[in-house]
Amino acid sequence: HFDRATGLADWLRGGEQGLFRRAQVRQLLSFRRSTQRKAYLLDLREILLGTEIRFHIQRMVIAWLAYLPDPDDDEAQVMLDYVTGPDWAKSQHGLQATRGSMAWFTRLRAHVPALLDSSDSSLRQKTLWWLIPIAEVLPDDVAELLEPRLAEAEWRPLLAWFVGWCRSFTHGPRFV
Repeated sequence: HFDRATGLADWLRGGEQGLFRRAQVRQLLSFRRSTQRKAYLLDLREILLGTEIRFHIQRMVIAWLAYLPDPDDDEAQVMLDYVTGPDWAKSQHGLQATRGSMAWFTRLRAHVPALLDSSDSSLRQKTLWWLIPIAEVLPDDVAELLEPRLAEAEWRPLLAWFVGWCRSFTHGPRFV
């Protein structure tokens, strides 16, 4: 039994985390997002960044977040913390879930340069992969994000790979 005074993560830690909990978690997050914003954000952070919540529940929460039509800055920060964390599978899943989402691109666009400039080469590559479907729709926006890296030798093979995957980048003067 969920008590509104306790956090969602505490409720999950105190009981079963079986598959049937996913629908309940989704409903509770939706409710708390619209009625208890502060508690909702704490729930998100604890569920996604904590170590005691099973991965299948975290995956469902990420998928639920990815379909939000209007993610805000606080949700974006939680997502960024999730995808830049030390767990490769979680990072990959977070980027994959939001890949192609215009709402998430709009919300995370200002953070993309830091992701591309990360010392983690895997995160740089995953960020490029994340940008591919956006480049098909907003090629000039993506070119603007990538252009500062054109002069850097380490970026040439990555950008060549990226352009090879983007049909929109094969037409026009973007990186010729």
